[in-house]
Amino acid sequence: MKNVKISSLNENDLLELKTSKERISLFIDNSSISKDMIPFLNDVLKERPDFFLNISSEKDSGSNLSGEDIIKFIPEVRNLIFYASLKNPISNLNLFSRLGNLISLHINGNIDKDVALSPLDSIETLSSFYLENGFSLKHSVYIESRKSFCDIGASNIRVEHFTKMSQLKKLSILSSATHIDEIPKRMPNLEEIYIEKGKGINTLDFLNELKNLRVIELNSISELKYIPDLSKLENLEKVILRNLRSLEDLEPIFNNKKIKILILENVRGFNIEKLSSMDSLKYITVTTDDKLETNKIKKSLLDKGYLEA
Repeated sequence: MKNVKISSLNENDLLELKTSKERISLFIDNSSISKDMIPFLNDVLKERPDFFLNISSEKDSGSNLSGEDIIKFIPEVRNLIFYASLKNPISNLNLFSRLGNLISLHINGNIDKDVALSPLDSIETLSSFYLENGFSLKHSVYIESRKSFCDIGASNIRVEHFTKMSQLKKLSILSSATHIDEIPKRMPNLEEIYIEKGKGINTLDFLNELKNLRVIELNSISELKYIPDLSKLENLEKVILRNLRSLEDLEPIFNNKKIKILILENVRGFNIEKLSSMDSLKYITVTTDDKLETNKIKKSLLDKGYLEA
C-alpha cells in the first residue's frame, strides 16, 4: 500500500487519486487538514472504498481541522487508522460511532486498556478491527459476539479467551499470543494468519490443522527454528517469511505444491533447485543481507521463468 501525505496535494491532485491503480493510505501529517479540503477528501473516500485514512489525536492550534475533530467531517471513510498520542489519549470510542460506513478500524497508541467496545455497535458494516494494545477478556467476548467481524488483530492475543469464532477469516498477532495451539479449535475457518515478533512462540505445529489457510505471513519471530509440514494445506496460495533468522529448514515450504506466491526475506535455507517441486509457483522474491547475492538470485529466478512477487 502506498502512503500519500494530504498536505502535499492540492484539490486536483487529491481528486486524481480516484483513478489510481494502487491502494493508498492517505496520511494527514502534522495532524491537520484544511477545512476546504474536506469535501474533496470525502469525494475520494466515497469513490475509493479501498483507500485508508491515517490520522492521529494530536491537536493543531491553527484553523485547520485536527485530532478527533476530523472524525466529525469524514462520513465517507471506510478504512481508518487512528493513532492516540501520549499528549491526547482517548478514553472511549464514542467518536467512532458516527462513522456508519466503516469497514476497517485500526486503533494504535495511548488508549485505555479496558476501553469499552460497545460504541462500535452502531457500525454494522465493521468487519475488520485492530487494537494495538491488545484484547482484554471483555474485548474478546465482544469481538466474538460481533458476527460481522472476520478480521482482527492486536499486539497480544489470548486465544483461550475465545470460545469458537467460526466467522473469523484473518488473524493478526502483532507481538505475542497465549495458547496459540488452540487456534484450530477456536478459530477453525481461518484463511489468513499474520504473526510478527511472536514472543514466546517457538512452534507453529497448529498451522497444518487449519485446512482453509490461503495466506501465511511470518515476520521477525526470533525463536522459530522450524515450520511444520504444510503439504496437506490444499488451499495455501501465498507464503511470506521475513527475518526468521533462526529458521533452519525451508523443506515444508518446498513440499507444498499449491503455493503460487512466495516471498522470502532474510531467511536461510533457500535452494533454487527445490522450486521444481512447487508445481503452482509463479511469483517469487528472495532478499538477503547481501545485495549482490540478492541480485544474483533474482536473475536466476527470472531466467527460470518466475515472475517477481
